[in-house]
Amino acid sequence: MESNELKIAQNYIESLIIEEISDPATNYSRVKFLLKEVKALDKLRRETWHEEKFGASERAADEAINMLKLSNDIDEDNIPF
Repeated sequence: MESNELKIAQNYIESLIIEEISDPATNYSRVKFLLKEVKALDKLRRETWHEEKFGASERAADEAINMLKLSNDIDEDNIPF
């Protein structure tokens, strides 16, 4: 799934939580369960978004660093900062 699809699912579960809390006979065990699911879904969505935005760049940078290490021309101690 893409991050925007995960966001839609997260928003839907959050709306279920709001409905449950608004109910006079609130089922707090259900609210607790839904909150755990929202937390897990949010973590997955953030990881997916990060991979969508930065994954290719990070892989390219890692490949370039590995190529330099293999050629023995440069290592971490030779990088000027």
